[in-house]
Amino acid sequence: MFRESQCCECSMRFINLAGHKGMSIVIKNINGKYLPCLQMRSLDIDEENHLSQLQKTSLIQNSVTGPFIRVAEQIAIHFCPFCGRNIAKWLSKHKNIAIELAKKHECFIMGK
Repeated sequence: MFRESQCCECSMRFINLAGHKGMSIVIKNINGKYLPCLQMRSLDIDEENHLSQLQKTSLIQNSVTGPFIRVAEQIAIHFCPFCGRNIAKWLSKHKNIAIELAKKHECFIMGK
């Protein structure tokens, strides 16, 4: 999919970690333009979904008034944080890969 020769091994690994606890790179589709984002998660996506359901249930029942928990954060990037290559430009030249990654990462994207 996203070949090492196009960027670096670290960026490949981070793209494949999308949705998991820790740092990853996700590809966001914005009206047909593909934007790489660095994403940090304190929980895996399935744990986040479970927590969200628990928080909704607790709020409905008024049983818990605990603190708001930020489970993920993301920021748009254009360049690989490891080797400096322009990932955004590479994605614009390789639309098929960008489309595939954006579809795969769609459920992990914040601020849709």
